[in-house]
Formats: sequence, structure tokens, C-alpha cells
Amino acid sequence: MRGGTRSTSLFGALVGVLILAIATTGCATTEADGDPVDTTSSLTDAQIIEESLDQHWNQVQTQYPSAVRPSVEIVRTISTDEWAQVMADCLTEEGFSSVRANDDGSIEWGDISQVQAFDVARYVCTAKFPRDPKYQRPLTDAQLDRLYLYYVGDLTECLTGLGYQISPPPSQQVFRETYYEDAWLPIADAASRADSPEKWAEIVRRCPQAPDDLY
Repeated sequence: MRGGTRSTSLFGALVGVLILAIATTGCATTEADGDPVDTTSSLTDAQIIEESLDQHWNQVQTQYPSAVRPSVEIVRTISTDEWAQVMADCLTEEGFSSVRANDDGSIEWGDISQVQAFDVARYVCTAKFPRDPKYQRPLTDAQLDRLYLYYVGDLTECLTGLGYQISPPPSQQVFRETYYEDAWLPIADAASRADSPEKWAEIVRRCPQAPDDLY
């Protein structure tokens, strides 16, 4: 989009929240045979952040070839839980007061008339407050096992307690092997059945998507 306005609704942002939830559990590419390839464990934290920001700016410049990349100093890294509020606060400081964070961890952009300036501001805020690189490293087997036990235990219990039907889990070994290809995500089952923003917000508020001790 090169002109006009941009706006989002709360429910329209939910897909992004789910993507973010998956993204926080590691980053890997896939070989032709389907096995995940660790692309970040050999990189330093600074290199991971630099690579992520390069990718972000490439997306901006693809859309706006004449855009000039701003020089930005990192303020601090942030956790996934605080991402929405930090981004909303930063974008407000950059002049986009219609942006607000929602209780479900998503962001509403509001009505944006200066689309290019907004996309550059999003890059600036991401560069100031990048996510902690630990969220972009592939999970260890121990972390995958912890996540699996949380999914089949507390998370499934919480979601079914709210009335959502959750698909049967795979075995722990299959969960490990398919996590980066076709992950079993109880939260996605519930999200597909949440038919209003209020119901989704309740899910996120009452049923954390990952255990506190995953990292």
C-alpha cells in the first residue's frame, strides 16, 4: 500500500497474535526432507537482532523504494508479553496517537493516513525495542518437552474449562518432531471457535499460551 489509510479491527489482529505466539517459541528453517535447521544458535544476540531488523527494513524498502533507513539506537530488548504496549507507546511518541494495545496482546493501529511514515515508524520502534533474541532461537528438546506437558496439561484444562473443544494431542515424540512443521497448538483450536473479540480476550487473559518457566 503506497497511499490512502490503514486501519485494523481488534478481531482482525488476532491472526497476528497467533503468529506471534508461534514465533516466540523459536526460529528455524526447513530442509527439503522436512527436518528443522537451526539458523540462529551459532549467532550472537547482536547478530540475531541485526538480521531481524535487516529483514524488517527490506520489507519496508520493497514497498517504498525511495525510503531512507533511519539510524536507530537500541533502547533495550523486550519480552513478548510487553511487546504490544511498548510498541503502542513508542508509535504514539512517533506521532501516531491512534495506536493502542489491547488486553489480548494485539495492537490496533487505528486510522492511519500517512502510511509510509507509519511503516517507517514501526521499523524505528522495532529497532529501539527489539524482542529478546532468546525468543528467536530454536527450542531445545527440554523446552519442547516442557511446552508439551504444559499444552496437554494446564493449557488444555484451562481451554476446555472455558468450553472449547481441543483436538487430541500427538505423542510427545511426534510433538517434538513436527513442532516447526505442523505444530499442535491448543490455543489455535480455541481461537478458531472464539466468535467475538471478547471471547478471545478472555482466552488470552485466563489461559497463558506458554508456561512462565519456558525460557
